[in-house]
Amino acid sequence: MLRGYLMLLVVSVCLGVVAVVGCERVYVPNAGLSGSHTSNPLPQVTALEGVGKDLVFGQPQVDRLPGDPMRVVIPIQARGDNDLAVQYRFLFFDESDAPLDQATGWQNMLLSAWVQRSMDGTAPNDQAKDWRLEVRPAQ
Repeated sequence: MLRGYLMLLVVSVCLGVVAVVGCERVYVPNAGLSGSHTSNPLPQVTALEGVGKDLVFGQPQVDRLPGDPMRVVIPIQARGDNDLAVQYRFLFFDESDAPLDQATGWQNMLLSAWVQRSMDGTAPNDQAKDWRLEVRPAQ
């Protein structure tokens, strides 16, 4: 009988804790990013006009299969409690570091605070050997 009451008490306390914690919005900086990450992890990433202080970049994933264009995906998050509107573009270069003709211009992205998104770009052809990412405040 006592055992039944103790079990009921433990379950009630656990449910109460879950209810209280579940109602609170908790921001965990960098929670969605795995591995090492900083505001500017790589020389290929350039944050323009001071926007870098408000961003966290994750490790890029670069896919380069023979005969296919290079594809780059970089996780990104906005720091702080406010949404952040940015623009980004990928630039691709051939083996002699000459820029390839770019198929797209600046892309718009709205970043919610501490919500992980991904910026991705694909080279215009299979000649790309290197890449750069530029990010700026939305204009």
